[in-house]
Amino acid sequence: MTHPYNTLTYGQTLAGTGQVVMSKTLGVPLHLRTIPGCVELDAAGLYPLSPKLRTVTRDAVRAELRALGAISLVLVSDPASTPVPPDCFDLVRPYKDHHVIEGRRAQPPYSKHHRAELRRAERRCEAREIVLADHLQDFTRLYEVLIARHALGETHRFEAAHFVHLAAHPEDFPAFGAFAEGRLVSAHIWARHGRFAHSHLAASDAEGYEAGAAYAVNDVAIRTFAGSTLINLGGVADGSAGDGLARFKAGFANATRRAYLCGLVADQEAYNRLSAPLAALGPSEYFPRYRQPRSTH
Repeated sequence: MTHPYNTLTYGQTLAGTGQVVMSKTLGVPLHLRTIPGCVELDAAGLYPLSPKLRTVTRDAVRAELRALGAISLVLVSDPASTPVPPDCFDLVRPYKDHHVIEGRRAQPPYSKHHRAELRRAERRCEAREIVLADHLQDFTRLYEVLIARHALGETHRFEAAHFVHLAAHPEDFPAFGAFAEGRLVSAHIWARHGRFAHSHLAASDAEGYEAGAAYAVNDVAIRTFAGSTLINLGGVADGSAGDGLARFKAGFANATRRAYLCGLVADQEAYNRLSAPLAALGPSEYFPRYRQPRSTH
């Protein structure tokens, strides 16, 4: 059974002007991207992660990248999968800790705070599984609120084709929503593969935030996935345990699993040439180095 993130049709909804190809070595789709400021290419795993990586040699992956014309590869491993194949990459670095629910449970392991917030949310809205295709316009509205509220970058700015694809595959991408007086105020799309469920994208509007609707939406989803071996609530962008989103996810979870940033250089000479102008910024773990932002301002 193919993971919903490992299909070319899924990848093509994320490619923009780039190209998506299936890696014959790693067994996952790769996004071939033009490197800013030049005509050369590099490769990246798809958003949000690359599940079910095959164990192959580094030389085999490097040879495939060279055949594709890619200078380097970067991807994020799946915390639900087996450990990252140790011999595939030049770089394997901790990236994000994901909050997860491990084991099949009749009662979800919510914190005392989350149980109270859930009761409050249930008084203000009604949460249930939804048919995303019937609510695409409303979900897009919620998504635009999400972008504005968190100033999301290009990685999280999805085109309409992405949501159309998710809606066309409800078994792979189930969705849940909360309604206040019949109006969708919060929604959460998941990716499901066998006995694993992964949080894909969630959004709420101002009324949804006020009602705490996301607590009710998460609860319905988690109870729906009760037979799952692992429910992955996801990580947070900066990995900060004190972040509000991290606290929100942690309150539903009973464990954490780590995702890793994996990188490989296929053409060292070109990589060094493109990275040289950033040497003045000092040492950096950014990968690939030549894509490091020159300024945060």
